Parts: sequence; C-alpha cells; structure tokens
Amino acid sequence: MIQTNRQVNKTWLDYYGSSVNSEWMVPKILEVKHQAPEILKKASYIMEAGDYITCLLTDRNIHSNCGIGFKGFWNEETGFNYNFFKRVDADLPQIIKEKCEAPVINIGESAGCLANHYQQLWGLSHKVNISPYMIDAHADVLGVGAIEEGEFTVVIGTSTCHLMLDSKQLPIPAITGSVKDAIIPGLYAYEAGQPAVGDLFNYSKLHAPKTIIDKAQEKDIPILEYLECLASNIAVEDQHGVILDWFNGNHSILSDSHLSGSIFGLTLHTPYEMIHRAYIEATAFGTKMIMKQFEDNQIPVHTVYASGGIPQKSKLLVEIYANILNKKVVVLESSNATALGAAMLGANVGNAYETLQEAANHMKQPIAYIKEPEPKKVQAYQCWCNPNKIFGVFNFNHRSLKIITKYILWYQF
Repeated sequence: MIQTNRQVNKTWLDYYGSSVNSEWMVPKILEVKHQAPEILKKASYIMEAGDYITCLLTDRNIHSNCGIGFKGFWNEETGFNYNFFKRVDADLPQIIKEKCEAPVINIGESAGCLANHYQQLWGLSHKVNISPYMIDAHADVLGVGAIEEGEFTVVIGTSTCHLMLDSKQLPIPAITGSVKDAIIPGLYAYEAGQPAVGDLFNYSKLHAPKTIIDKAQEKDIPILEYLECLASNIAVEDQHGVILDWFNGNHSILSDSHLSGSIFGLTLHTPYEMIHRAYIEATAFGTKMIMKQFEDNQIPVHTVYASGGIPQKSKLLVEIYANILNKKVVVLESSNATALGAAMLGANVGNAYETLQEAANHMKQPIAYIKEPEPKKVQAYQCWCNPNKIFGVFNFNHRSLKIITKYILWYQF
C-alpha cells in the first residue's frame, strides 16, 4: 500500500504519516485473500473486534468512527477511498463494499439499545444505550481527562501510545493517524507510538546480574523496584550509558520494525543500575522525538499526562520524562484509566451527562501528583546527544549502526 501511494505520487496516506501497519484491517483482508481465500469467501462481514462486540450487544452491524477511521482508512467526508484500494488490489473495492460497508457511528453517539437477548439474560431495561467502541489507549485520554488541545497523553505499558487532540487536521510525517471526533467530538485525535517500553524494562530485569537479584530477594521487593532504587541515586551528570530504544523496531517516527537497538558508552566500571536507568531515559528520548514531531508541525504541547500502570509505580520514570521532555507531567490516582474512559462513554450515551466532555470532567480521578521539570537536570539532558535523533535523521539500519557506532561514541563522549 505504501508502494502504491509512492508510485502514483498521491497524498492518500498523508493523514496516516505515510505509513501502514500490517495489523490494520485492510492489510489483514489482503493477507486472508492471498493465504486463506476460502475463509474470505465464507465471511459475511469483516469488522474490528470492538465493532463485533457492539454488534452482538445491539443486534446492529455498525462501525465505530474511532476504529474504522484509525484502522480502516475511512474518512468522515469521503468514506472509504475506493480509488486507492483499486490501485492496491483490483478485488479490494468489491471486498470492502460487500463485507465492510456499514453505518458509521461517531464517538459520543449511541450505537443502539441493548438487544432483546441480553435484556432477558441480564434483566436489564430496553432503554440501556450502547456506545460505539473506542480503541483502548484512546479511552485513556478520557480517563485522565486530557481532553483539551495541548495536552499530550502518554499511555505507558508494554509499549507506549501517544495521543493528542487538536481542532485542525494536518498531515504530520510519521504520525500514524488523525481522525475527527474519534475521542472528543469536534477535535481531531492524533496517534503515535513506541513498540517497546515496559517490555524494555522487563528485558532489563531478565538480564539483571545475580547480585541484583539476590539483593532484591533479600529485601523482599521486586527486582524492578530494587533496580529503580539504585538507579535513583545516579546523578544525571554521572550517567555515561546511552541506549537507543529500537529493541522492537521503531513505530514512530521511522515506521520500521526491522530496526534494532544499541547500547553506547559502557566501561568496565558501569554498574548495572546505570544501564537500567539508561533504558528508562531511552524511552523518554523516544517520546521526545514524537512530541517534537507534533510541535514542529503546529501542534504545541504544554502538559504531559502519564497514564498506565508504570507511571503509578515508577516515580523515577516520571521524573526522567519531565526533565527530558522539559514539560510538567501529570499522574492521576487511577491506574485503570482505560476502563474509566469506557465508563465515561457509557455514562454519556446513557444520558447521565449531556456531553462527553462533561462526563470526562466529572468522572476523572484526582491528581496523584505533578512532576515539574528541574532546570538543572533539563539543562544536563539537553547537553546529551539524543541517539534517536542521530540515527533517526539519517535512517540508519542495524548494519550501518555497527559501522558508525564507534565514531558516534567518540564524538559524543
């Protein structure tokens, strides 16, 4: 699909950062067509899993504008782009028309009432309204109440999803989607991401030396907690380990799953906790590249909301993010912002609140704490060389890294 877009010199993928994820709906349809055509032939409908659940609950075949907009190349003004699909595969337009076309319901609207079967099964009223589904990380934006322009939501789990809201739609390179009304009516929702964050910290834990593991067991605390205690004692100016966080490829802003990570600057005297701290710093620098991509394209960031279980547990991570991003970072008390966001959707369509904004403002949890950037540490990090920036600008592959690493290290340290 990317190749087709380039060949005809079109702007079809501009609002997807000129990228396509192999897990999105249309690439999956093509995969089934070529690898299991008998399944495609038997399929009556093709839909996202979230739409399928909504279909069961309402007895209606509908699409959520959030899901179909971000994952199905659907646009609120033109619908599906059949000209593009035809260029990709001659059969694709007919497959989409027959198996994917359905009414699209916007977030904030009702997808329908609870189906009779479930009314009887659960003893609920026929007046129960069902919301169209919202992508899980997107519901975090509601859950933390980051529903205004300039608020940057960073949903940190095994991977990280970065979300922004803005009143204008701009084709931002390498930002993997922007859809109108997909989170808050009247605003465009933007999405980007890092494919390894919590997974990277777990990788660090799995490779911790026995001395660290034994000490953690002796203190009866988790290994990651003990590593964080040690890493917290390392001053920014004493850190000499630098990590490039592409251990699972790079989603934003290079969109290349084949890239690999690197570790720089180690000596025979580097303690393991310094490496662990460098893993956290690496993910912060990756987020900084994404944030900068927004800011360089007329979407300013003034506040960062850190969501997910990891910011709840790791004050060191929140501190490092605040200082590397040079933004205040807000952490709320709720560790289940996705579920809370889903509850807000239900409260809205159930008429408990007049608007989704009102639901979000009334139902969001209190702020646990706000971490402000510390000028001295901000300045110290700004003196660093961001490995994401060096390698991202030149788009080096992993083979190139082996050749140039020693020169970069010599220049940096």
